[in-house]
Amino acid sequence: MNRKQFAGIICGALLAVTIMDYRLGIVYLGEPFIIPAITYAIAHEYYGAVDVPYQYMGSGELDRERAEGAEWKGWFYYEREPWAFVIDSQEEFDAVYAEHGMDGTYAEGFDYAENILILSINKRIDHIFALEHEVVWHDELPYIAPDFLYQGEMDKDMIYYYKVPRSDVQYETETGTRIAKLHLSKPIYDEKRSGHVNFFPLFNKWGWAFDRFNYGG
Repeated sequence: MNRKQFAGIICGALLAVTIMDYRLGIVYLGEPFIIPAITYAIAHEYYGAVDVPYQYMGSGELDRERAEGAEWKGWFYYEREPWAFVIDSQEEFDAVYAEHGMDGTYAEGFDYAENILILSINKRIDHIFALEHEVVWHDELPYIAPDFLYQGEMDKDMIYYYKVPRSDVQYETETGTRIAKLHLSKPIYDEKRSGHVNFFPLFNKWGWAFDRFNYGG
């Protein structure tokens, strides 16, 4: 049961109790607080995410035969789900992706010291968010968990390429404030989601925040 269904059950129970006796609804279920609590939870997702600027570089077709042996080719490919990859070096791109059928045209001469290479499969990315509350330190570098909002359209066997500048980011540590270049952690293949689809473009980030509240990351 997801959080939306749970909230619906609670609201239904609240309505039934309130019809019987509005005082019970106030005392036992906290009628004045349910909607504000849900709004607060969605706002928490919204304000805990920072928009990450990126440049769309283009697309390339995936070689399906060579991709068959790739570690990363899983349910998100066969089930036509969107997925994104975070790449920090040319060696990583060559060994993990180019070796298994991804076009290396946009990776040639890519400056990994100043930029992060992002690939998406099945759908184009609409927005990239950095989750401020999800930071992991590795080799004294802070890695922020990314989340992705995808466009609704899907093209078969296409890979999309993006460049994310490594801007300076301020972090709060136990010893004080520290400024470091942006690093994004890599989505884990066996997790069910690496992002959300933007079905309501007019709402963009608010729609994404509600989707995270409803279904999780």
